[in-house]
Amino acid sequence: MREHRADMEQDRDSTAGGGPAFSASAPSSSADERGEGDMARFSSENEVLRLERAELAAQLGVPDIHSWVVENSPDALIVVGGAGEMLFANTAAERLLGRDLVDLRHWPFGLPTAGRDAELELHAPERGVVVAEMRATPISLPSGQATLITLRDITEGRRMVQALREAREELETRVQERTRELRKANEQLLEEIAERVMAQEELKRSESRYRAILEDQTELICRYLPDGRLSYVNEAYARYYGKTRAELINRNFIPDIPAEDLRCILQKTGALSPQSPVTEFEHRIRMEDGSVRWQRWTHRAVFSAAGELAEYQAVGRDVTKRKEVEVELEEQRRFLRLIIDSLPNPIFVKDDQGRYALVNKAMAELYGSTPEEMIGREGADFNANLDELARFRKEDEMVLASGKILRVPQKTITSSTGEKRWFTKTKIPLPERRQVLGVAVDVTELLEAEMERLRMEKRMRQTQKMQALGTLAGGIAHDFNNMIYAMLGFTDLSLRKAQDPKLVEYLEQIKSAGIRASELVRQILTFSRQTEQGRARVRLSLLCKEVAKLLMPVLPADIEVELKIETERDLVQGDPVQIHQVLMNLCTNAMHAMRGRGGYLEIVLRDGAECPAQSAEPEGIAGHAAGDWLELVVRDSGTGMDPATMERIFDPFFTTKRIGEGTGMGLSVVHGVVQAHMGTVRVESEPGKGSAFYVCLPRLTDGEDECGDRCQLAPRGIERVLFVDDENLLAQMAGEMLSNLGYAVTSMTSATEALEIFKATPDSFDLVITDQAMPGMTGAELAVELLRIRPALPVILITGFSETVDEEEARRLGLRAFLMKPVSEAELARTIREALDVSTR
Repeated sequence: MREHRADMEQDRDSTAGGGPAFSASAPSSSADERGEGDMARFSSENEVLRLERAELAAQLGVPDIHSWVVENSPDALIVVGGAGEMLFANTAAERLLGRDLVDLRHWPFGLPTAGRDAELELHAPERGVVVAEMRATPISLPSGQATLITLRDITEGRRMVQALREAREELETRVQERTRELRKANEQLLEEIAERVMAQEELKRSESRYRAILEDQTELICRYLPDGRLSYVNEAYARYYGKTRAELINRNFIPDIPAEDLRCILQKTGALSPQSPVTEFEHRIRMEDGSVRWQRWTHRAVFSAAGELAEYQAVGRDVTKRKEVEVELEEQRRFLRLIIDSLPNPIFVKDDQGRYALVNKAMAELYGSTPEEMIGREGADFNANLDELARFRKEDEMVLASGKILRVPQKTITSSTGEKRWFTKTKIPLPERRQVLGVAVDVTELLEAEMERLRMEKRMRQTQKMQALGTLAGGIAHDFNNMIYAMLGFTDLSLRKAQDPKLVEYLEQIKSAGIRASELVRQILTFSRQTEQGRARVRLSLLCKEVAKLLMPVLPADIEVELKIETERDLVQGDPVQIHQVLMNLCTNAMHAMRGRGGYLEIVLRDGAECPAQSAEPEGIAGHAAGDWLELVVRDSGTGMDPATMERIFDPFFTTKRIGEGTGMGLSVVHGVVQAHMGTVRVESEPGKGSAFYVCLPRLTDGEDECGDRCQLAPRGIERVLFVDDENLLAQMAGEMLSNLGYAVTSMTSATEALEIFKATPDSFDLVITDQAMPGMTGAELAVELLRIRPALPVILITGFSETVDEEEARRLGLRAFLMKPVSEAELARTIREALDVSTR
């Protein structure tokens, strides 16, 4: 026995590496390969195994009757050791598994939880697929813990269940087919009932034939007489209402139907006739528990041969769930419709023929229609622009052909009123419907805003150009004015001592050139708004006459000039030199436009009450009446300008003249001067038809102009003057100039040294004149220190250019005067005299 078991162990070990001879998923191929020769060996080994079982039963202390019961049990009994080794298997187990214990070294399957059943599908070599119900029970053996596995063959039961399931499915199929047949038969039955209502015996036979059918139906079936009494209800009908047939038959039972639904039912049933005996309708009912349900009914009126109503037959069913879904869908549809109609963007769906399948309110309003009117119609019914329609059609075809989303940037759509608005569109293909979904966004306002932004940027760039030129002007003005101041000052000193007439003439030419240079710097400073202090009352008619007089000698013979003074109230407040320069620049440009071709130059001064260019009334001009303007017009018949040129004529350094003929500053200066005088300038021009410039200036109405004597002699004095300028040339020139006027002058080129000298002897000077831009200490800072020592000291600040100090700031600091270089001898003398005379009062 031990030797045989050893052989079994050896066999078990030899098969353990290759797996068991069977599995739970598919039959083992090794069993088929052994052939019939192995079966004899298995039978011999099984006989030995049975002897071993008897010996094992004896060792386990199992009585022989128990062994007989185990061995002959119809259920497979298997004992598995703690390590999964097969300890025992009865005959039923070997038969079920299709293998002997000698082949089964270890239990090849998983174990279910104790006390719980599991199903196991086996592939036995001879029996094929076997389904077994498996249960595991822990047991104790003398050698240790083990598991008793019980396998029960339930293959036949499963096959029976499957057969029953298939039979049931076949039966259900037949029932469904039969049900359809019965429904059709029911209709035929109703027709037969109507035809045989008077033949009671035939009716009874029909009822008995179909009663079973009607009872099996889930539909609610009833018959009732014209007076409303029920003559028949099926079981489903009674069950639905929670009543018995005795409570319904021969009773006028009407469920709780809402009044509006009941009126609809009575109207439909009341319209039945022999020619139209069938009607269908849906209605609500209130159940006894308070719930509301929906029913759908088919009513047939049965008429006698004489055409009299004999009975109603009705078949109904509960459609509450469908109605709830329909209501929910309708609510969702209304909600979605509300959403798309609330969107301001046009939304549409078109089919492959270009017909609208869906249109929202915004889309309909774009074409002056309603969504309902547009459905089923084409774009040509609402848009007369053929080019747009062709473009839309091409876009739709492209989307349908490619199946891809198309984004159309900024294209026009013509509305029903003919207005063209800009839209961006997104077109999305709906291939399963052969439709195109389109969403358009109106970007007209955005484009207009963008265009306005570009215009603003353009104006900003223009302003920045003007500011840049002003910065450039300020940067060079100081040095230019110092040089011109020195040149004019030394020229005046030279004229005092010159005896030779020719030398006097040369010096006068130098002085004239210096004055022209100072005027050029004045134009630059005017452009940068640094010279607004020289304002006085000016008669524009006198300036116009003066300019016309100056032009006459230099004008070509083929250019005719006409001056028209059309107003007597021609008084303005401003700088006469600057306004004179405006007129000269405009007339010079007009002459250049007519050069070589001749023409007509007209200068007009007139009332400008309707001046359109001014957007706001000027502020801070004493005596100006609101809306009261003078308009100065310079018109020529020259070459004219195109729109591109007109956009740039006021740009600094822009010119249409050849090199050497102009700097491009003339109209820029005109623009700056007119704005500085709270006026406006505009131009009208057309190529080949000349140009006209319109300058509007605010008119003064509160008195006549006061013209000072420009020719009076420079006043003199004997006071002590401290002159401070870091330019040695200017300090020397001013010292000699003031000495010639009788003053005792001390000239200094260092502000700090001048402050130290003043601190040492504060009463040694009656007046201080200081330059502003000096290294180490500015003129304003020097003046503050001097006034801290002597608060009543007259101080005059003079500068070629300053961004930080102007006349107003100088007054705030306590200075007596503020002058811009170059300063003439007479102007400087008058300013000194006024400052000294005020301090002695």
